[in-house]
Amino acid sequence: MYNKANLLFYQKKYEDVLMHLRNSKFKDVFYKLSSRRLQIKVFYTLLQTDESYFEILQSTNNAFKKYVYTNEEVTENYKEGNKNFLKFTYKLLELNKKQQIKTVSFLTELDTAKQVAEYDWLKENATKFLKK
Repeated sequence: MYNKANLLFYQKKYEDVLMHLRNSKFKDVFYKLSSRRLQIKVFYTLLQTDESYFEILQSTNNAFKKYVYTNEEVTENYKEGNKNFLKFTYKLLELNKKQQIKTVSFLTELDTAKQVAEYDWLKENATKFLKK
């Protein structure tokens, strides 16, 4: 189910992604982490055209943060990658086209971070703010 949801994300069928994730009960902790990150990516993408997703994204981020910080099944390497994903997701929400220097700073910090889950996605979305 996760792979299908991930494929739908790249096909830009965001409502279908959310439906697949909602109907899935993952037992493996790594699928749980991946599915929650995918959910955050969907809500962030939807937020770009509909500001009503802001509250949902914030709530999802907070729930994921609690999950990452309290789950004992997750190894330290995976925790660090997911904590960094959350940190950079919060920072990504603060970027806009009027703050080019802040975007460059974000990208520099992202490049120097040791482990970041969804690194390519974060970089791609931040880079959009550099384009005119």
